[in-house]
Amino acid sequence: MKNSLAVIETPRYNQNDRPIHVHTCVPLPGDDFLRHEWECDSAYCQSVRRKCPGHGGKLPRSLDD
Repeated sequence: MKNSLAVIETPRYNQNDRPIHVHTCVPLPGDDFLRHEWECDSAYCQSVRRKCPGHGGKLPRSLDD
């Protein structure tokens, strides 16, 4: 079997010019996606292990919210 490398683009949810941090989107049993990382620049995140908005997670809060 030949080794292969899959390149996956990291989703970004950046709303400002603030520093970013990286979340991990972890599927629950029955979800049809793989664990992946996504970037965020919200100053209000409580956990870095949460679903991305593309997979049913809430949009990150901005400073204007």
